[in-house]
Amino acid sequence: MIGEATETAPAGAATPSLTIAGHDPVTIALTEPVVVIGRDRGCGVVLDDITVSRRHAELRREGGAVVLTDLGSLNGTYLNRTPVESAVVHDGDTIWIGDHRMTFRSPPVARLLRLPDWETTVPSPRPPASGTHRGTVLAEFAHDIVPKPAGTCA
Repeated sequence: MIGEATETAPAGAATPSLTIAGHDPVTIALTEPVVVIGRDRGCGVVLDDITVSRRHAELRREGGAVVLTDLGSLNGTYLNRTPVESAVVHDGDTIWIGDHRMTFRSPPVARLLRLPDWETTVPSPRPPASGTHRGTVLAEFAHDIVPKPAGTCA
């Protein structure tokens, strides 16, 4: 493997958020590692609705993902109109709890490719042109280099 793919949040990235739809939409930043959604006043997201359980569902950060989990609610938790017990949520997903529709937003994730430190130059697959040096052809690769007639492809 030439490099190792890693995922990191870019510096200064916004935190995930939940936008509750309605006449006056409300956006809540999900700054805690676990945010409970429910009717109880101690929840991170309080929904004043009798169809919502006191502790209805939670959003939990697990590594680079956010997981939505139903906490044994009576009326269920829905992700993109599908009932779920537990599921990873992605940017733009819709969460339905009772009569409340919420849109999950997550910050962009940068995908970085970390290349190894090369101690020597990468060998050239072609022999050096006469009078120039473009790289090293190692002996174990030299027998694989066969000139092809002009105009052929393989």
